[in-house]
Amino acid sequence: MSTLIRCIEGHVYDRDKHDACPECGAVPAETKKEKGRAKEVAENGKAKTAVPSAAKPSLNSKTIALGAAGALALGLVGFWGLSSGPETPAEKTEGEKQSVATLTDKDKTEDDKPQDNKSPDDASADKKQPAKEDEKPKTDTDTQSDNTDKKPDGDNTKPGSDLRKAELKDLTSAFDSKDYAKAWKQAEPLIEAGEPAAIFLKAKMLHLGLGIQESPLDAAKLYQRAAELGESRAMNNLGNLLLAGQGLPRDDIQGADWYRKSAETGHATGQYNYAWVLERGRGVPKDTKKAYTFYLKSAEQGYAAAQNAVGRMMTNGVGTSRNDVEAIKWVRKSAEQGLALGENFLGVMLSGGRGTTKNESEALFWYEKAAKKGFSSAQYNLGNAFRNGTGIDKNYVQALYWLEKAAAQNHALSMNVIGLMHENGNGVQRNKRQAGIWYAKAADLGNHYAQANLAFLLSKGGSGITRNYALAADLFRKSAMQGNSVAQRQLGNFLLKGRGVTKNFEEGVSWLAKAAAQGDKPAQKALRSRNINYDATGKVQPERMR
Repeated sequence: MSTLIRCIEGHVYDRDKHDACPECGAVPAETKKEKGRAKEVAENGKAKTAVPSAAKPSLNSKTIALGAAGALALGLVGFWGLSSGPETPAEKTEGEKQSVATLTDKDKTEDDKPQDNKSPDDASADKKQPAKEDEKPKTDTDTQSDNTDKKPDGDNTKPGSDLRKAELKDLTSAFDSKDYAKAWKQAEPLIEAGEPAAIFLKAKMLHLGLGIQESPLDAAKLYQRAAELGESRAMNNLGNLLLAGQGLPRDDIQGADWYRKSAETGHATGQYNYAWVLERGRGVPKDTKKAYTFYLKSAEQGYAAAQNAVGRMMTNGVGTSRNDVEAIKWVRKSAEQGLALGENFLGVMLSGGRGTTKNESEALFWYEKAAKKGFSSAQYNLGNAFRNGTGIDKNYVQALYWLEKAAAQNHALSMNVIGLMHENGNGVQRNKRQAGIWYAKAADLGNHYAQANLAFLLSKGGSGITRNYALAADLFRKSAMQGNSVAQRQLGNFLLKGRGVTKNFEEGVSWLAKAAAQGDKPAQKALRSRNINYDATGKVQPERMR
């Protein structure tokens, strides 16, 4: 196999045959960079390395507005108020244990417990969490050439003669066998003859760095040339580069338009991507009905990501009428093709009995398939099943194994559950400080359960955690603003009592009303005791305020 490379003067040559460019004698561009890097390392003594660890998450200071000076003034290690005490707190006497609690007995309720996540993670696109790989626009970037005899991806271009067709067949054969040096050489005369498929394959090599240095700019130029000649795959990939601002200035409108052009040729990937931008309003007016239509067109051609998207929209009743029975059929199609997103979603539907009979054991089967592919939502769902003994014997060791794998991918729900396990002593020694570290990690990612859980630890203090009402109030507010009813009630109580915040009766009552409207019984009781009424939206009736 040969490896093509570009020298610093821009000439392309085979690196395996020549140490320097045969045309000008220049060294490869990357060698120049590597020498510069080696010099930099030598000057600095050694390169800096960072080793992330799921088991020992660091605390991120960005979520607390106090800043370093404020933290030091409070005598904290880290902005969350976690002390540098022992990992495992020493045993306390009964009197010491009671003195740790900050809330009075009448403040405490059964709801003042660490909050678990309420449901499985179905990795839906509408959730406020990092986008999953399978919910992003797709590029025709597999290493197969999509042989033009089969045209599975909607390539409507045709060779101009039998001779050119034979040359193109040789080119695709070299590309599919990963002999990229040969493919590059065979592409040149076909490109000069204006063959769109050859232009596309050369662009793909530059786009992915297949046998040559990656060059999004050069790839974009070739994709555009092929796209203007009617190559549907090039249209799709050009749209991707424009949306990502890769090789070209970002332009959502132009990118969406190339998706549309690709979709209108019948190209399944282009149809999926055009639906994707329509669903989100990226470069086009948001239109979920039209998005559903194009997802369905792509799904009917067997495109797995589109099949899952059709099922998701049917399940949520977005862009079409809600139909769980039909939805699970589409989701199963995507799962059976090996799409991790579909495998996980099918597990969620089976676990919840959505569109089918509830089947926890089959749900676990699909969770495991997706989890083994590294899909974080499935790893979380599988770990949670082991933790709760859902459809399988309870096993905390297995639960932590899968949850930590998901947490290593910044899966906030998993971090919160690991925190719960440390706080409750599930499969590990009970350690509130370690729980706080995990809650802090998830809270930084915006998880409202973790924000509330960390706030409770900070308001109570003890076990290696410095009590801090101000930080607890800030976290309760962050969680409350995301609709967490327990956090809304606690924030209301803090405001009524001036705990960590300036006392404010009206605002405190307002937050209690929001919690009460969601069915929070302690909040309802607190409002009744003050003879305060509220409506179904959580709005306080002014005439009953006192």
